[in-house]
Amino acid sequence: MKVEVDTAKVEQLAGDFTELSRSAAELARVFRADAECFASQDVFGSGALVGSYTSTYQQALGAVNQVTESFDAIGKKLSVVAANYAAASEASTPKSAS
Repeated sequence: MKVEVDTAKVEQLAGDFTELSRSAAELARVFRADAECFASQDVFGSGALVGSYTSTYQQALGAVNQVTESFDAIGKKLSVVAANYAAASEASTPKSAS
């Protein structure tokens, strides 16, 4: 049983995950900047609130960083899958004698 794989689509999917990773990294940058802003200013007049908001942003930043790492890993694995299928397809294609 031969399995046909559209390596171009797999590569596109890998690229999509790479783009998602970039977007998540940008979101992490925004969260980090907001957390630093809250930490440096007592915007609510209460240090406890600032600490609470900073902690919340730090937790969100951690979650976004995990998503970024996951998207990176998925994108890299998809690129390897596409390359492996392309190599297997090329190896299984009969060569014509010239």
